[in-house]
Amino acid sequence: MNLITTKAPSRGIIDSHLLTTGKTEAFLDGKIDKEAIVLKGINYTNATINNEPFLATIKIKTKMKQLDGYEREFNPDQNTINIKQEGIEKDCFASQKLNVVAEKIIFAEPQKLEISIKPKMPGKIQSDETSVVYSGKLNASMTIGVGFCVNTNGKIQHKKNKLKITDATRIELFMKVVTGYNAINGIMELDVNKVLEKTRGQMYLLESELYDVLKMKHLMDIEKHTLGE
Repeated sequence: MNLITTKAPSRGIIDSHLLTTGKTEAFLDGKIDKEAIVLKGINYTNATINNEPFLATIKIKTKMKQLDGYEREFNPDQNTINIKQEGIEKDCFASQKLNVVAEKIIFAEPQKLEISIKPKMPGKIQSDETSVVYSGKLNASMTIGVGFCVNTNGKIQHKKNKLKITDATRIELFMKVVTGYNAINGIMELDVNKVLEKTRGQMYLLESELYDVLKMKHLMDIEKHTLGE
């Protein structure tokens, strides 16, 4: 098993670990107090754009500080990352089959945190009790949606591009990039509102899921492909 372990925090995109699905690249900057997960879209069949800009950044802010006991482990074979220090543990994976990047955060004591989306281009943002979705035009022929949703035992307040969570010891965060491309008819949907709703629908499907169940499915899929080689 190929493991990469570091006791130093990531210092930006170049120093961060990459998790990728069939449609999403996620660069995780594993800071404890201000984590940044930068999302980029890839491989949209006939609509592929090889040099797409970053689409959005998911930011997670907490009151916790970096400690000497920080340790991060990256498993490129399983497409997983695990981060630990006293009082907090983060587990993250990216699933090719489900096209989702997911992170679970466990706190030893109830915490207050904020999760927000920072789009890289103009578009529309909608939020509700558990999710935030964004859609915008990458260029004249490509419309993209980016969304995230959470499961938590804390209390949530939503405001435009962010969810503020209090009294939480467990956060499950799911992230997706959605394209307007329809593989069945080969048509690209350019209406930002329609892609926004498509993205919201994808996040609704994830809201009822459990992180551990999805990760189990992901690891079974990895094992299946490994045995099939």
